[in-house]
Amino acid sequence: MTTFIPKGLAVSFDVERAFRDLQNGLFKFVIFRYDLEQRSYVLVDTGDKFKSYSDLQVPENAPVYAAINFTYVIENKKQNRLVFLNWCPNSCSVRVKMTHNVFKADVKHKLIGLENEAWVEIQATESDEKTYETVCNSIAGQLCPEYVRTNNFQELWKTAKSYNFSDLLIV
Repeated sequence: MTTFIPKGLAVSFDVERAFRDLQNGLFKFVIFRYDLEQRSYVLVDTGDKFKSYSDLQVPENAPVYAAINFTYVIENKKQNRLVFLNWCPNSCSVRVKMTHNVFKADVKHKLIGLENEAWVEIQATESDEKTYETVCNSIAGQLCPEYVRTNNFQELWKTAKSYNFSDLLIV
């Protein structure tokens, strides 16, 4: 049995308008998904500018995309960064995961500005991969790659110190 995956889907007017409003600061986040029956991307939810990242609720068992106007603090300065969250939980079937990732590239091409380097992309398959701290670390890693190397090294060192290496045999 051959599965037909369309080359591209249309972006609904609601998604385009919500996405523009997000870029203009009227929304904190926009959640959308693809709908094969309608052959378009459809709007799932929006959060007005007074909401916070903790108000973002993605479905636990369904893949969605979220565009987020993410607020964080670095050196006592409040800053904003645009984040593209690609949420595809591990509980989804392989077919759904593949279809979702095929359409990710398509949606990034269709929404103006999403391919811009100003966006940080987060791909999450488990709840702990979309936490506030994880997103902050991803933003810091994009702004300063040295931060990631140093941060990962410190975690690796903490893990290495907890092991008992006396049982290792070096040949």
